[in-house]
Amino acid sequence: MKLGGMFSFLNDVGNFEQRNVRRTKIGNCTISTVWTSDEGYETAIGDAEDHFHPVERYGSREEAIKGHTKWCKLLPKKRIVNKLGGLAGFVPDKLVIIKK
Repeated sequence: MKLGGMFSFLNDVGNFEQRNVRRTKIGNCTISTVWTSDEGYETAIGDAEDHFHPVERYGSREEAIKGHTKWCKLLPKKRIVNKLGGLAGFVPDKLVIIKK
């Protein structure tokens, strides 16, 4: 049974390998681009404390691959990112410091 609405993210439990687009380790950080049931294609940065911060969303797999490559180039230079909110605007965007 597939869940919809605000609980759709539960559809993503236990199937990371099928949803994974790209995953790259840079120093102590991880750039992960995946398909999520609630937000679609999304790149998130995992910091040294293993907190993941969604930074960009895409309309297609091809855009997600390009976006992942872009973030791999940006991450070594960038410490402050705009963490995207979610749940249809209920969680606001905010600036976060990536702990490298």
